[in-house]
Amino acid sequence: MNMDIMPANYLSFFEQTKKELKQMEDRAVSKAETLEDLRDTKGKSFRTADLEKLMEKYDPKAYAQYSKFAKSADGARTQSGLGFLSNWIDNVKKGLKDGTISSDGTGGTAKKTAADELSYLSKKYSNYSFVAANYSRGMKYGFRSTVNVAISPQFLAKMANDPELEAEYEKNIAGMRECDEQFIRMQAARGWRVDAQGWAIDKDGGISSWAIVTKDPNAKSYLQTMSENAEKIRRQKEEEKQENAELEEKRRTNREEKEKLQEEMAEAGKEQFGGKWKGAVVIARDDENAAVTREAEKNNAGAAGMNTVSYTHLTLPTTPYV
Repeated sequence: MNMDIMPANYLSFFEQTKKELKQMEDRAVSKAETLEDLRDTKGKSFRTADLEKLMEKYDPKAYAQYSKFAKSADGARTQSGLGFLSNWIDNVKKGLKDGTISSDGTGGTAKKTAADELSYLSKKYSNYSFVAANYSRGMKYGFRSTVNVAISPQFLAKMANDPELEAEYEKNIAGMRECDEQFIRMQAARGWRVDAQGWAIDKDGGISSWAIVTKDPNAKSYLQTMSENAEKIRRQKEEEKQENAELEEKRRTNREEKEKLQEEMAEAGKEQFGGKWKGAVVIARDDENAAVTREAEKNNAGAAGMNTVSYTHLTLPTTPYV
């Protein structure tokens, strides 16, 4: 139809309709100005051109690859290009969720991933054992022969892209071995053997430690000395009272010594790490008296299972196309 011969009132109606359709289209399209806008895409639609701009700005390597086949000779977008763009969005969403892609006010792709940081720390501290894991109380990772450090994947990603934060926590990590060795010496002097111990850094940078210790039957310790004194007292009492008093004394002294061990471990952690310190857990096992062991394990709310619970190693995704 020739627009030049249409009545003026019809032309006005036609232009108004086009304008309203354009406004409806604009309302139906979600903004895609930063990577953060792609965190939740459920029920949203984006302009392809806006997504291409995001890729070009924040992931130039992926954009260079995409540009090779994104459009056909006549300038139309190809199905393979649209599929590539869709996969890129999925990778961005995943990276934003697990911390391998960071996004601030303007958005930005992380230069390094949590996996990169874990590999770097493992190589630099080769006599340490590192794992990416979200630590929780009552769990352990590793063995006594190495310094065991579990670090949250989210915090690893932060360290990977913040040199100052990385340097700060490298100092903390280096100090963990000294704390471990000091704790082993102190407990050996008291007749306790350290079977396993380790450290954890949570997603906020908080530092915790754990240890599993066993009473050494060949060493005379504070607990044994107290038991001998209690035996002398029990001889003056009736046999039934002697049995009950002996058991109660062992339970009490075992609790006191375990608390002392935990206090010393906590003091060392506070001195070494200051405000980052989150606490310490000590599981004490007395091989000489099964009843004492059962009581200790009961008081630690299932901590006897710590020998069988370990971390599941995480497979960390890397930043897409970077």
